[in-house]
Amino acid sequence: MPLLRSQVKIVLMAGGRGERFWPRSTRTLPKQFLQVDGDKSLLRRTFERAALLVPVPAIYVVTGHDYQHLTRQELPELPEENLILEPVGRNTAPALGLAALWLERSEPDTILVALPSDHHITGEGKFHATLLAAVEAARDGHLVTVGVTPTRPETGYGYIHLGPVVKQQESFPVYRVARFEEKPDAATATRYVESGEYLWNSGMLICQTATLRQEIARYLPKVADVLRDLDAESPQIADLCDRLLIHFPDMPAISIDYGVLERSDSVVALPAYFGWNDVGDWAALGRLLPQDEHGNTVQGDALLHESHGLIVDVGSGRLVVTVGVNDLIVVDTPRAVLICAREQAQAVRSVARIGSSFVEALEQALLPEGEVVLKPWGREIWWAVNAVFRAKVLEVRAGHSLSLAAGERSHETICCQAGMGRLGAGDQWQVLQPGSVVTLAPGRVQRLEARTPLTLITVATADAADLLERADEYGHAGGA
Repeated sequence: MPLLRSQVKIVLMAGGRGERFWPRSTRTLPKQFLQVDGDKSLLRRTFERAALLVPVPAIYVVTGHDYQHLTRQELPELPEENLILEPVGRNTAPALGLAALWLERSEPDTILVALPSDHHITGEGKFHATLLAAVEAARDGHLVTVGVTPTRPETGYGYIHLGPVVKQQESFPVYRVARFEEKPDAATATRYVESGEYLWNSGMLICQTATLRQEIARYLPKVADVLRDLDAESPQIADLCDRLLIHFPDMPAISIDYGVLERSDSVVALPAYFGWNDVGDWAALGRLLPQDEHGNTVQGDALLHESHGLIVDVGSGRLVVTVGVNDLIVVDTPRAVLICAREQAQAVRSVARIGSSFVEALEQALLPEGEVVLKPWGREIWWAVNAVFRAKVLEVRAGHSLSLAAGERSHETICCQAGMGRLGAGDQWQVLQPGSVVTLAPGRVQRLEARTPLTLITVATADAADLLERADEYGHAGGA
């Protein structure tokens, strides 16, 4: 039986890219969908944890449009209307504001419990007790954060500096938050832990939806304005989904911590005593998974000789061999290999996007045809050409547009692989999202608009005299 009362909804935050977990975590398969600590994905484990607290219809997921199919695959029992899709990532403040608006449509005066989807948690009973107390504190109009008692001077986490106790909720003291601290250096982290006045910031937030909307309006008026427009123009959930394509990209990108919690005087913190790890980087595996007698943590096939303190993750099917090395992280995937000092695990994020770009460039160079044509709106990649068809990948930058026109004797099929946009003419528009397939009839001209970075595969049937024509807002036509 669920532990939390009615009017409580749990929102799983699943839109992150997990760049510190590269190269296993990628743009197309981010960390929350990976089986990092066992035989289930982090998102699946978080969902099952939430299902012990509330009924499944009271669980919602906020993620990007590009990840809707992955989410459906991991959570097939999630009601369709409980999947909240962001057209483009705008960080946690817009995401939570949107979630609050979404929940209020079905039940006003809701308590929102926001849980990151990439955490490893142990001590189920203590976890439940903490959230029960946090929900009751939220009924008093507080924005409630959950802080974890530090067990070491961790430089990879943010910290909460505790103020005075404002009330006792069950067996939990509820503290006023004096301030939030960013990730400290080692000396500062040691001082925080020794003082006993700091908690790790777990990223969990519990509050009334009305309180959250009120504080967003107070401190983030630009976010509040977009939410207000969405609310006014969307009497039904279906309308809200449609209007998101237009309005959500106008949101500023800002975290709920920086935008609201660090400024609001309504924030309180509960100390939690359950085991917690945000699986933020590769070094976390050394704390989550078993180690051998030399302090090595290994997943996959590896032969380690006179090596100590290694974290090795092998997903390529190859054998990884080390000789006489210590305190390294070695990640072997089919697309890339990462080797870094264990103490530099946090720095992986700084090279993740560059590394991904290199990988994509190398893969594109191996395409059957391989010709890449740069465009003002993005680029075309010709990957298959013969006398029967012309196949391309179109990558269109967010906010750009172009016209598509099949030739007089050809048909063109367009399949959307990633991103959000629309295709149409006049007042007739069709939404493009991952999985959408559209066919252009011969001679018909349609306008393509990219609301987010958009990746399309196009296959046109034509002969050399009847190639696909393209025109765009930059004055190019005829394949330009």
